[in-house]
Amino acid sequence: MKLGKLLVAVACVGVLTACDSTQEPESQQKSSATQGQNIFAAEYAVASTKWKVAAGSKFTVPITIKNTSGDTWSSQAATGPVMASYHWLDSDEKWLVRDGPRTPFPTPVAAGSEVKIDLIAQAPQEAGTYIMQVSLVQEGVIWFEAKYVKPLELTIRVE
Repeated sequence: MKLGKLLVAVACVGVLTACDSTQEPESQQKSSATQGQNIFAAEYAVASTKWKVAAGSKFTVPITIKNTSGDTWSSQAATGPVMASYHWLDSDEKWLVRDGPRTPFPTPVAAGSEVKIDLIAQAPQEAGTYIMQVSLVQEGVIWFEAKYVKPLELTIRVE
């Protein structure tokens, strides 16, 4: 008799839980809990980390970027698009330019895949040796290096 009452009680709880409209379906809970939480992981590769460019010139840097996160990056997203950009630092690693122009990805970059881009850059006006820190940024949210993703550092000699 006790076993019968227990089974009825468990069945009632199951029915009440299934009818509870205040809870999201399990699949929605998982996607909303992980969406955007795991995009901050990337690896960068370039043929050379040393460059020579003319003062004030526009130039491009071919870069391969690997999405090592668990989510897809999109430069076309309506909110929080992910793009490549850079910072200029002097030889003492002091900030000169915080936000370089953005370079979008041509297509969404799935988790685990790579994309090759030509990063659009503008050289400083004065001759000297500079550090160009290449990073990704989720617009309106945060730079990837603020989430412990090591930026790519290039040594740029401006003449």
